[in-house]
Amino acid sequence: MNLAELHSSPTEQGPKLVELLANREISELEKLLALISFIRDLQEAVAPILRFASLLRADLETRQALRLLAEDELSSATWLHESCAVLSSEASESPVPPASQTVQSNPPRESESSPRG
Repeated sequence: MNLAELHSSPTEQGPKLVELLANREISELEKLLALISFIRDLQEAVAPILRFASLLRADLETRQALRLLAEDELSSATWLHESCAVLSSEASESPVPPASQTVQSNPPRESESSPRG
């Protein structure tokens, strides 16, 4: 494997994903599901990092840093997949309330909601 093989090349999915994530008409859950569809095999996703790290013989610190990076990416991708699974099951179990009945994400604090005297 040479350095040219390690460079990423743009794919057809990249611009489509950016367009999807920027679309305000699509729910956050649908965006997350689309995102995880790009990372189906988690081990395969970090394999290039681990392969490159295994090629490093003299620079042990960089090799270890790359291994830790791969572990972190794997952990993050696993968390994302598991979170999406939970959110998907919750969404399928309960109907989505109308926009007028949604809960405020930042309710006013007591000091803000009570009149000042």
